[in-house]
Amino acid sequence: MARYNAKYKEEYCQMLIDHMADGFSYSTFGAIIDCGTSTLYDWEESHDEWKAAKKIAQQKAQHFFESRLVAKISGNTPKDGEFN
Repeated sequence: MARYNAKYKEEYCQMLIDHMADGFSYSTFGAIIDCGTSTLYDWEESHDEWKAAKKIAQQKAQHFFESRLVAKISGNTPKDGEFN
């Protein structure tokens, strides 16, 4: 069962950025560290570095999908495989 009051760790910031850079969502990061999504949102209010990491992570996720979309539109296969 998820620990909805998981203890915040500064190392989670880079883990979140890496997670979302691979195309995964903010919400699914909770599954990686075994906590509820509401905890992630709570951390935004109490940890400035977490809030900043989320912004970077969202940009990385957007880049992940946009680069694959552009590759598909231009007829190129993304470097890591087919995107349907």
